[in-house]
Amino acid sequence: MFFGEEKNQKIAVILAVVGAISPIAGFHKFYLRQYRWGLFYLLISVILTPQPLNDFWFFSYLGVAQVASGLEAMWYFLQSEAEFQGRFSGEFASDPKLVAQTTEAIRKLDELRADGLLSEYEFEQQRRQLMGKLSK
Repeated sequence: MFFGEEKNQKIAVILAVVGAISPIAGFHKFYLRQYRWGLFYLLISVILTPQPLNDFWFFSYLGVAQVASGLEAMWYFLQSEAEFQGRFSGEFASDPKLVAQTTEAIRKLDELRADGLLSEYEFEQQRRQLMGKLSK
């Protein structure tokens, strides 16, 4: 359940906040199945976190990983549920017809690019728009 397919936005925010105020960060990355980033945050929090700052009561441990965890907590919190699920739960369009239409449209765009009728920039813009429709 904890590492299930659909991720809970509130849990990710809470884990990121815990990482921001504790000496060890990266819990939220493990929850979101970003294991390399989780390990990186863990190592950075252990290596680059300074000694406890007794005068500053709220963030007693303030290091690079803790700041990054705090920023990510805000980012997760400000995302809509659909954006969060699309990014972290891997939910993409399951409609085969929509996938086939998008694939065909990208192939046509690639042909136009190969013929010199679309620039690389225009192709990439159109491709991203089509892929964005799949993830909604």
